[in-house]
Amino acid sequence: MQWNDEVVGLWPTPIFRGQVADLSVLSHFAQAGASETATGDDFFSKDDAPTGHLRETITAAVNAHFDHLDIRPAPAWRLQGRLERLAYGESRGLTNAPGAYLSGVVYIQTPKDTEALHLRKDNRPGMLTLFDPRPGFNMLSIRNDPYRDQGLMVEPQPGLLLMWPAFVNYYRHPNLSRTPQLGLFFDVVPSDDAAEDAQSSLQWDGDVHDMWPTGLIKRRLPGYDQRNRELIDIIDEMERENPDLTTDFNVDRLQGSGHTAIDWLMANIKDSVSAYFNQIGMRYPISFEIRSWPNINRFGDYHSPHNHPWCYLSGTYYVQVPEADIDQASHEALTPACISYYDPRRGTIAYDFPPGSRSSPVYTVRPVPGALLLWPSSVYHFVHPNLSTNKRYSISFNIHLQWQEHYL
Repeated sequence: MQWNDEVVGLWPTPIFRGQVADLSVLSHFAQAGASETATGDDFFSKDDAPTGHLRETITAAVNAHFDHLDIRPAPAWRLQGRLERLAYGESRGLTNAPGAYLSGVVYIQTPKDTEALHLRKDNRPGMLTLFDPRPGFNMLSIRNDPYRDQGLMVEPQPGLLLMWPAFVNYYRHPNLSRTPQLGLFFDVVPSDDAAEDAQSSLQWDGDVHDMWPTGLIKRRLPGYDQRNRELIDIIDEMERENPDLTTDFNVDRLQGSGHTAIDWLMANIKDSVSAYFNQIGMRYPISFEIRSWPNINRFGDYHSPHNHPWCYLSGTYYVQVPEADIDQASHEALTPACISYYDPRRGTIAYDFPPGSRSSPVYTVRPVPGALLLWPSSVYHFVHPNLSTNKRYSISFNIHLQWQEHYL
């Protein structure tokens, strides 16, 4: 692994947006949608040409989704579909599709003749909103924070095709037109027949929007060799004074110590945090406090999956990362001295996709001396066991924002 400065966008949620090529088929479904009996899940059991056109269009999008996430071979799947009507005043509350890979809609009829009502400025009748699947990620967000906006609102148009991972919650805003809103809602569900719905003569030519990625900064600090030797001496001395140093992390014993190596590290952490803010578009003065603590992991030491509450960002700087004293060729599943991050999107581990795909719910990093990692504090992470007789040294830290009025 080359350790260059890098911002990694982990676990984006792909939203596919396209258009039905033959809009003339929509009138066929508008007539069917006028019947209350047209709401079952057996929509795609029909063999007529309009249904076949929609089936092929959706199939092209599904195949593009699995290609986009490097899921090869793609799992076997089949389509379930239903025509859904929203009559005057009706809405659909927050929902998703448990047990499915993907969900989506093709809009058939999208009336715009809403009655002249005095609505709140944030009311959007007839719209569809998809919600960030990382609950609570915006709880500490401030101005220009990409995690602040938890919803993607879409204005329906006839022939518009939208598709999203089935674990994403969506909401259909109330229809305030006397004409019903009509859409073909579909789910892509697991199947025992690999060939059942996987073939299409069409190619996907719509857009793919990777929404709500989780940012991780990876850096290797310049001049770390000499500073790390100094840091080891400092941490050893601190442990002699406090044998519970590693687990006594509620007290910051590093800042203000007067050590040149500590000052060097804190300056680099500040630079990294500022670079993070700048990278994600928060280009204004942001005041923050660093609270840090050292870690010494001896043979067998690890830290179970956890996150860091009441702070904005968390990170670790690696001082010494010894090689494991085992034959890793015969223990391929072991990842000693690594750190693993877990996808914060609920529902993503429902299916076991091939290793190496972009849909993997775990992102593992093997740190090296001088490496600095920085991530949102709510992300769960696991520090793998040290399997070396030499000690592993690191310094962890949290970033606490200091409130300013211009953050709003």
